[in-house]
Amino acid sequence: MPYPKKPRLGYPSTTEATKALFDQGQSHNQIANALGITSGSVSVMLRKMGATPCSIYILPPDVAAILQPIAEARNETITDLCRHILILVVREDLLNAVLDEDEG
Repeated sequence: MPYPKKPRLGYPSTTEATKALFDQGQSHNQIANALGITSGSVSVMLRKMGATPCSIYILPPDVAAILQPIAEARNETITDLCRHILILVVREDLLNAVLDEDEG
């Protein structure tokens, strides 16, 4: 017998709350903390919804040094900052502007 859906943060279920928070750009850890679940549970739910894992493994030291104070000022990690930047660039259709090496 399936468990009944439990409303979370004004959403009808944990799954719908997870999707909404993810769509707002929150990290797995932020979502987990907000919902009182593990980040692993967040990952599983997002994968079931079709989200694709994408990890940034290594940043050059000079880039990390530039991003660190920005991330700290926003009270987030460099990884979360990179994720927010990437989401913004894609959603705002800025890929060509960012990647166009001919202009400048």
